[in-house]
Amino acid sequence: YSELSTGDIGLFGYGFALSPGKFRVKFFNGVSQRPIDYNASAMPVITGAYQRNNWTAQLGMAEEGQHSVSLNFAKGKDKINSVNPVPPALSGILPQEGFTASFVVKTTIAKNYYFNSEFAHSIYTLDETQPLTVIGVKDLQPFIKGNTSTLADDAAKISIGRKSKNFDIGISTKYLGAGFQTAGYPFMQPDRWDYTLNTRLNAWKNKMNITASIGQRVNNLSSTTLKSKQLIANINWFTQFSDHFSINASYSNFG
Repeated sequence: YSELSTGDIGLFGYGFALSPGKFRVKFFNGVSQRPIDYNASAMPVITGAYQRNNWTAQLGMAEEGQHSVSLNFAKGKDKINSVNPVPPALSGILPQEGFTASFVVKTTIAKNYYFNSEFAHSIYTLDETQPLTVIGVKDLQPFIKGNTSTLADDAAKISIGRKSKNFDIGISTKYLGAGFQTAGYPFMQPDRWDYTLNTRLNAWKNKMNITASIGQRVNNLSSTTLKSKQLIANINWFTQFSDHFSINASYSNFG
């Protein structure tokens, strides 16, 4: 449903999407990771994985081509008894649980001009087996209960720009707090701030398409390690010379 909540995680399960008038209601429930038993005798060692059950939901309103507003929710929880034997703690495979809520606004502020934003809050437990805590509680009941390994943090993404048939240009910025984690992107790098200039160009009667972005990433904003800056850039160039010959070239210096 959105980048900072459900992300691009794949689920095997069931769901529905309703759009009565301007209202939007979506729900999906399923499994994103099947269980894999730990096996120390295998070569190489099979570290295993807990079964992860997920559900996602969205409540919103939208007017086609004009604006949309939505609340998005994503929950992921590992099933502790889904594997036998349990992976040892040294393997780094721990049963985890996370809940993310986000608020998304997308709007056209003038002809061809857009403004998009998303603000999210995540609560993520790194190890479900740790004891519950009442000191500095980080939870959101009834969705998730916090324990001594639970983190909570915020994230935001804002973009503004102009779109047309053959040319787009815009700027975007994304902030991810040090403790922000979501089930939608389990390997997403937190504790960073990105800002980029983005563009798209169609030319030669739509036979040539170029998309590109350039900007900077600031890592380790919390200063737990040395803060660093990184140039982030990518370009994709496609040209169709004829029905039988085309060229596609791309470059990217970040994941």
